[in-house]
Amino acid sequence: MAIDDVEYNSGISSYKEETRPLCIKTHSRPSNNRYDQLEYNKGSLLKKYPRFGMKDFVATDFFDEIIKKIFIDGIAKDTFVRNYTFDGSKSLKLAIRYKRGPQDYLSNILPDNKTLLFKGYVSGNYFIVDGVSEQYNEELLPYEVECRIARYDDESRVSGAGGNFLYDLADAAASLNEHTKQRLQEWKDYIEWRRTIVQKRMHGVRYTSVESKDGNLAFTLQFPDKDSYDVEAKWLKRGELAAYDGKEYSDEDGNFVYNEERHRWNEKFEPVGSQIRRLSKEGREVNGHYEIELVYAVPDNDEIDEMTDEEREEYVQNQLLPRYSSIGFLAPLVIKDLSLFKRLDRAVSDLQQDRDCRSPNMAMWIFDVTRARLPQPQDRQEWEKRVGDNWLNTSVADNPDQREAIFKMLEAPDLCLIQGPPGTGKTTVIAEAIYQLARQGNRVLLASQSHDAVDNALDRLANRSEIRAIRLSERDRDRDEERSKFGSSKALSTYYGTLRQAVTDRFLAQWNKNRQDYNDCERELRDIQHVTADLEYLNHKLTEQSQNLEDYRRSLSTAESTLQKMVEENSEHENTKRQYMNFKGMAERNEISGGDFYIPSAMGDVVAPLFWQLIRNAAEQGIMLASSVSEDVIRREPTLSISRIATSCGVLFALREKLSVAAQNATTDADIAKLKMQDIDEQIRKITDQLAEVDDAGIRKELKDKRNGLREEKEKLGESGAFVLSPEELTLFDEERKAKIQSAEGQAQMVQLLSNVETAYQNAIQESLSRMSEVIESYQPQDVEPLLEQVKSHKGQIKQLKEEMQRKREEIAAKEKLGETLSDKYRCERSEIESHIEAEMSRLDEEWNRDASIRQVWQGTLERFAERLGDSKTAKYDKEYHEDIYISSCNVVGITCTANMRDLDEKFPDFDVVIIDEVSKATPPELLPPLMRARKTILVGDHRQLPPVFNEYEKSYNELLEEINAETDEDDDNAAEMVLREEDLNKYRTMVTSSLFREYFEQGDERIKHSLLTQYRMHSDIQKVINRFYDGKLESGVMEDENRTKAHGLKVTTDKGESFLRPDSHAYWVDSSRLQGKLMEQSRYQGSTSLHNIFERHIILSMLSKINDAYAAMGQSGVTVGVISFYGSQVGDLRKAVKDMRSRGKLKALKVDVNTVDRFQGKEKQIIITSLVCNTKRGNASRHVAAFERINVAFSRAQNLLIIVGARELYSGLAVPIPRMDTGEIRSARIYQNIIDDIARNGALIAGETLIASEDAQAIMEEYDKEAKER
Repeated sequence: MAIDDVEYNSGISSYKEETRPLCIKTHSRPSNNRYDQLEYNKGSLLKKYPRFGMKDFVATDFFDEIIKKIFIDGIAKDTFVRNYTFDGSKSLKLAIRYKRGPQDYLSNILPDNKTLLFKGYVSGNYFIVDGVSEQYNEELLPYEVECRIARYDDESRVSGAGGNFLYDLADAAASLNEHTKQRLQEWKDYIEWRRTIVQKRMHGVRYTSVESKDGNLAFTLQFPDKDSYDVEAKWLKRGELAAYDGKEYSDEDGNFVYNEERHRWNEKFEPVGSQIRRLSKEGREVNGHYEIELVYAVPDNDEIDEMTDEEREEYVQNQLLPRYSSIGFLAPLVIKDLSLFKRLDRAVSDLQQDRDCRSPNMAMWIFDVTRARLPQPQDRQEWEKRVGDNWLNTSVADNPDQREAIFKMLEAPDLCLIQGPPGTGKTTVIAEAIYQLARQGNRVLLASQSHDAVDNALDRLANRSEIRAIRLSERDRDRDEERSKFGSSKALSTYYGTLRQAVTDRFLAQWNKNRQDYNDCERELRDIQHVTADLEYLNHKLTEQSQNLEDYRRSLSTAESTLQKMVEENSEHENTKRQYMNFKGMAERNEISGGDFYIPSAMGDVVAPLFWQLIRNAAEQGIMLASSVSEDVIRREPTLSISRIATSCGVLFALREKLSVAAQNATTDADIAKLKMQDIDEQIRKITDQLAEVDDAGIRKELKDKRNGLREEKEKLGESGAFVLSPEELTLFDEERKAKIQSAEGQAQMVQLLSNVETAYQNAIQESLSRMSEVIESYQPQDVEPLLEQVKSHKGQIKQLKEEMQRKREEIAAKEKLGETLSDKYRCERSEIESHIEAEMSRLDEEWNRDASIRQVWQGTLERFAERLGDSKTAKYDKEYHEDIYISSCNVVGITCTANMRDLDEKFPDFDVVIIDEVSKATPPELLPPLMRARKTILVGDHRQLPPVFNEYEKSYNELLEEINAETDEDDDNAAEMVLREEDLNKYRTMVTSSLFREYFEQGDERIKHSLLTQYRMHSDIQKVINRFYDGKLESGVMEDENRTKAHGLKVTTDKGESFLRPDSHAYWVDSSRLQGKLMEQSRYQGSTSLHNIFERHIILSMLSKINDAYAAMGQSGVTVGVISFYGSQVGDLRKAVKDMRSRGKLKALKVDVNTVDRFQGKEKQIIITSLVCNTKRGNASRHVAAFERINVAFSRAQNLLIIVGARELYSGLAVPIPRMDTGEIRSARIYQNIIDDIARNGALIAGETLIASEDAQAIMEEYDKEAKER
């Protein structure tokens, strides 16, 4: 009967209508781990449901007693029976699920929605139980038969009723194992095919020595003759080899042999890298053998790539070479996989025969995920209560997307599926799930295809004492295992560190904190109690100081005023002296009448009598020196007054000279008039010159008026022929004198009179100078130094007082702030602070006293214990004595999917949950061994990333299929060796191209699967590219802050001076289609199936140089750059070139990792540069660059900057098959064209030719043409 039948077992109804007698007991013979299985089941139930342990059971009769309590002797019970019988089974394999009743035995032990499943076999009248597990208490499932059973201790009750009814039921009901039979056989066929592939490659060549050569491995290989070498050369050049120990892998005749059984537990081999043909020597004949040296690279290692030549040589000599046998065999690395295939085959057989499978329900869902049980509705509330605030990472608790994933992972009964696209926190979620599961008492097996994925998750758990973890490796000396803090060599030390931290946090730190808090409370109480008094005192002192400050300011103001007056007086005296000296000098030079002088007003009393006497005497003679000036005016304004007198004297003395000259030279009045007119002409000329230089309107008017007056005077002289005084001269004489001057006699008298005035004027000047000198000599300058010191002192006192007052104000503010702070801290009014502090002190005291007995006994011990745990020597010493105890108590175990699961048998026979990461990269049989180790399975991966690979070739299905097609024209020997026929690959296509995870995810119920769709790795520009592979469903969790956290900050120009990289753009496409108008095609080295692209290599090297220089100019270093290609040949060329640049100091600002896309899954870098390589005239590309999973992985490694280097002309027209996320329906999409269009709209589509200098372009063309000719 087929299980897929909708009416499966529905017609079998007679078993529920009448009660069937049955004897039930547990299996008592410890064989095939059945007894151990019951012991494990017992431990699991007690751990999860401690109430089982409260019953009065004998330890050895634990489950027998439970059976008797549930199935009371002679009382009918409703049950559901499943058939697990398989072909070739010696007994019927069944399972009985108890249907819970109201207030039954399990009511106070299990939740109402849980029951027990009893799994075992039929023997005579008995059902022998060899496994017990919890199950959901749900109604009849499609693959079950409902039965009413009455258990009897008396076996005759069963035989008397016609025998054990389970025989009849098993004949009528289909077996779950029948459902899996066909699919499991397909798996076995696939495994056998893979084994055949490896066996066909069972070559081994003896090497007689291995040494270091330029940081590489040089093997001297020995062949019977040259022809033998030629036969083996092809696979030797292919690489993917290992050096096998000469003793362990040779037969009696010294030939290579691989004994699977012999080497399963102690395989001795070391991998080697690809061959470096340019370093190989020619062969030679030696003692009848043909020997040749072949040089191979050391195995891939990120650390080696960063080494200098000297460091690399030292590493090879001191660390690598000692691992290799001095004499041994070079053989394909994949030979070791024969053991793997045997383990996989055994796992399939175990599932077929229901042997050693810890998952009671796996047969139900492994090929039909729709039959996996679903969480019950009430589980969510129970889960929320159980988890509470206990989170490993609180960000997960606050993230609805990740929180939902955790819920499903913990509550799915059989299977949970988590899809983790790039950067969505998959590892964070795994770590959180492990933590929650361990907290609930579960033992978790963490498996993955790679050690890195396991280590990454375990590292997140390193500091939690609830976690006791270990990462097991296939070989004790595995370098990955040694680097892991949870590897067997470090696990105990890591746990000691975690335990030390836990002891400190749980006890010592809390006790210390309690006393610290108490001391703080005491201080706060003292402070708050003194605050009022302190504030009163401080405010009083501040008031006093304010008064003192005002007093000092008044004193300072008085002193400064007095000082200012004294300084001004001294300055005035000095100024008077300078003015006197100036006046004296001008007087001596007879320059007073036209000079610029100043007589201080204080000298008015000195000079006034003298010059007033001069004015009076001149007036008596009819001469008006200063008609409006009085003695008082002279006293008030000595300078102005004397200036007027001097001016008048100057006019008079000039008149005197003219009169004297006229008297000597002229005999008539006409001559005098003529002379007078000449004088007037001269004055008019001077006034005209002055008008040319003066701009002031008032002065110009005055000058013009004066000039007009002179002209009128000249005109009168011309008419009368008489002597005429100028207007200026007229003002200086009274009328009598004006009349007398017209006669010769009067003019002669005037000359004498004016001479007398001049003498009197000079006497007045000299006497004034004499008297002023006496006054000045009497001046004594005042001493201001004492007053200056007084001012300085006052200012210093004021400054000091201000500083003291500021400190007082700050102290007052601090006191007032203390009240505010404590009020906020204790959430109370200021008046209530003291009482709240006292209450807190009481609480702390109570807490301190509560732990007093523990502290008195244990504090010293715990301190010494923590100190010992922190000593690295402790773990080293304890390893010998306690390592086994620690390992057996581990609740988290990490392992690879392909590891030998028998390594788990002794210490870890069963797990509650297995979490398998990177599940999409594993073929179904590779998942089976870890799946069978646990009751429940969580699969984590992304079926839109890399598919499974063939380990023996490190290539995917599509790559191998392409390689087969490319080799169809190769020689017959190669065709005979290659058993990867296209028809075989097509036969197993579904298994090796579409993971089991994808099948599950597309068919599984929403309640047991979840997609993490918020990414935190990359800038949204890059996410936009990646979203092409996720139907646009990815969301950014960093967009709000991405311009800071995901900034690359680069400003780089092309060699043509055009903009290349900009800070505001994060995704670029560099077109490598053409150089100098020529199509730059892909290349293939002779004898190689891999591709490379010369032009793209040079573009990438140019970009690396420019990016490095830009970061160096910004002062940045350590920027991580990943260079990815789909082709090993391109990777090899780029690695050599990058190493050369590094050796020349060209990449000091960057940390560059060059590798294939397969090696980059799980990694991330700040900058990713992807080389697509393919470019042909035909416009076609290899299949795997059109595989969306590989494109996705290559592009999604970038955090801040993605640069795609590829031939736009080719990729624009390339169609990429891609399934829809929701339905799995395959559609053909021009992914590359869409990406290019998006990038172009952002102005980030760059011609590769612009990144190459003109002189370099010619060299590239020459290299390209040369290789084309060689091809």
